[in-house]
Amino acid sequence: FRNTINREIIMLGMTGKIGSVVLCGGLLFPSLASSQARPQALPTPVDKIFVVEGFDDNDKSEVVLHGDFRNSCNRLAESGAVIDAENKTIEVWSTYYEYPAGQENTMCAMVMIPFIEVVDLGILDQGEYNVTLKGSPEIQETLTIAKRKTESPDDYLYAPVTNGWVETSENGRQAVVVQGTFPLWFMGCQIMTDVQVQTQNEAIVVQPITEIVDDERCDDENYKHEFNVKKGISAPLKTEGLLHIRTLNSHAINRFVPAPVM
Repeated sequence: FRNTINREIIMLGMTGKIGSVVLCGGLLFPSLASSQARPQALPTPVDKIFVVEGFDDNDKSEVVLHGDFRNSCNRLAESGAVIDAENKTIEVWSTYYEYPAGQENTMCAMVMIPFIEVVDLGILDQGEYNVTLKGSPEIQETLTIAKRKTESPDDYLYAPVTNGWVETSENGRQAVVVQGTFPLWFMGCQIMTDVQVQTQNEAIVVQPITEIVDDERCDDENYKHEFNVKKGISAPLKTEGLLHIRTLNSHAINRFVPAPVM
């Protein structure tokens, strides 16, 4: 009977006969409010700044913000940073859109939803930067920018990764999986030579290293453009954290990693 009522409320809410419905604790509650209101832009509820090591003074650097939304009617909006190069300080900020729950044809699931937001910092000079969150200076981290070893955009030729995640086995062991497709080269082909995995505090940093070759490994019967590589993590995360994967197009893949279930 309870499930039948829930389904009827959903159908009525979606057709507009009742108005909006709000899901709370697995139940849907109708609202008769019908006034139209634009979503509000508010400061994002950030509780952590993830910083990874390995950026140098010709890399496009970034930090990653993490937090939890309180319902499914919140959406990330904009983010940015105020950089003081002389004093080596960076103040990051982020906003989100809060959609009113009392709107016609609106449903909001009242659940905690984790999010991450990447803040691009551009190319920074060598040094240590104090990174703080606007409005909450107690949330801070230190970002280290090293001196470049090469004039190339990256130290390595990375694989064109399009997806990646962390797998946890039943015995608690963790591994990184990276997937993607190698492009078609005019001469030779691109092959994976190594996948370096480092655990840095609360982040797992992955460097999928490749090289260009022109030999029998590029023959049609031997070569596979698609790749799916798994690499074990020697120092697994014990709490929630960040998966950071370097890629060929310089847009790193960032994924939130939930705390392992013990």
